[in-house]
Amino acid sequence: MLGLVAPVTMSADQQTLWLASAMDALADIRAAEVAAVSMEVRRTVTRPSQIVPEIARLVAAKRAHQATIRECEREALPPPLSRASLLDRRGRPLSEADTAELNALLAEMGATARYRPDGTRYSAAA
Repeated sequence: MLGLVAPVTMSADQQTLWLASAMDALADIRAAEVAAVSMEVRRTVTRPSQIVPEIARLVAAKRAHQATIRECEREALPPPLSRASLLDRRGRPLSEADTAELNALLAEMGATARYRPDGTRYSAAA
C-alpha cells in the first residue's frame, strides 16, 4: 500500500527513502494488523504523510479494543477452584478433610451429590 502511494513528485531515491522510513516507523506492527485497518486508512487519508500516523492510530485503537474484550472475557469466567485436582481423584481414597472439602465444593457449585469418606455417593437433597 505504501509503495503505491509514494509521492510522485519525489525522485526514485527519495521514494525509496520515504518507503524505508515508513516501514521503520511501522516495524512493531504486524502485516495482518496493517491489512485489517487498510480499508479505513484508504477512506480517511488524503495525503501520503497521513498514512503512517493513521495506521499507527488505528492499530493502537484496535489493540486497545481487543485488550478490553479479553479483559471482559477474563472477568466473566468463574475463578479457578483452589484444589481442582481434588475433583479429579476418581477411584482413590480421600481423607476426612478432603471429603469435607469436596462436599463443600459440590455445594458451592449447586450439585446435590455428596460423598462419604469411603467413596460412596449420596444425595444431599434426601
